[in-house]
Amino acid sequence: MLNQINSLKRRQFLDRLTLATLGVTTSSSLAEKIVGPTTSNKKLIFLYMDGGMSHLDTFDPHPGTDEAGPVTAIGTNVDGIQISEYMPNLANHMNKLSIIRSMYSTQGAHAQGKYLMHTGYQQRGTVVHPSLGSWSLYHQGKINPALPGNVVINPYTDYPYAGWMSAELGAVPLGDASKGLQNSNRPNWVNETQYHDQLELARIFDQAFQQKYRQKSINAYNHFYDEALSLMRSEDIKAFDITLESKATRDRYGIESKFGQGCLLARRLVENNVRCIEVVNRGWDSHNTL
Repeated sequence: MLNQINSLKRRQFLDRLTLATLGVTTSSSLAEKIVGPTTSNKKLIFLYMDGGMSHLDTFDPHPGTDEAGPVTAIGTNVDGIQISEYMPNLANHMNKLSIIRSMYSTQGAHAQGKYLMHTGYQQRGTVVHPSLGSWSLYHQGKINPALPGNVVINPYTDYPYAGWMSAELGAVPLGDASKGLQNSNRPNWVNETQYHDQLELARIFDQAFQQKYRQKSINAYNHFYDEALSLMRSEDIKAFDITLESKATRDRYGIESKFGQGCLLARRLVENNVRCIEVVNRGWDSHNTL
């Protein structure tokens, strides 16, 4: 009984923490439950450095100890906070950042640590938990109905997406920001009449299949498919085309950098009211220079 009570308290705490983080009021008793979309216009860009970079070389240098090794700690524009010498520019903007040093993983493998950070849960069995973007979209809903509410740029292979939530809350994956939404235009060799006929035939097949297999996952897929078709016809699809930016702007973000161009795309999507965008920078560690 005591374990059940403690478990309930933990769930209530996590629910309230999630609601508070996303800007949802907890004045109602219903706020302890999963809530529907709100009218908040908050948006999120999540820059994820995918790798095993040492905390000693970044945000927790441990000056004056043997563990610090040859790394020197430098001051920042916030009194009492020091970071690694390798990030002098970031040190000048520390007043805009919050460093969380209490989160850690007991697993040596990257996959388990990534999973914990993205979902808040340890990876166990076959259960897949939702990622941050899916929770954000679930609680807050879309802002721009014409665009996806959740996007991940350059995702890693085992990215959790919507987990056990409805598939329509999962992130739309983009492998390369420079290429935008690939296959989002009607092929030149298919005219509008042929295109319409193909969609109608697919609708007939889907309808027959859905009537035979009435499952939520199928409904979610159909909803996702309809949204994709709507996006293809929308002027807002230009938000995914970073080639519309000037060369000077693309150079500022690093035109040869896949991550930099992903950040540029994230900025464009936020400007067009996409709720949550994650940009993944793979290999952020020292493997290549050890």
